[in-house]
Amino acid sequence: MKISFKRHLLPTLFLIILSIFISGCAEESSAEEVSSNTQPSAEEIVSNMQMEIDSLEDYSFTMYVSSTSRWQNPEVHEIIWKKNPI
Repeated sequence: MKISFKRHLLPTLFLIILSIFISGCAEESSAEEVSSNTQPSAEEIVSNMQMEIDSLEDYSFTMYVSSTSRWQNPEVHEIIWKKNPI
């Protein structure tokens, strides 16, 4: 009797621990689904972007354009924009 009990104890404990971990993962994924359903609409995103653009005073960036040709160096474009005061 004792040998049979010891033989099944380890697999039983493994299955219990595995089920605990799986149930924790299932709850987390369902929480992610709820948060993904509350994403803003396209109109809200556009409105937020427009407000951010309107609040900018200036910005600049450097753009590197590489060609698929091996013998050409990448083109470098520097873009600088500043809002005119009204």
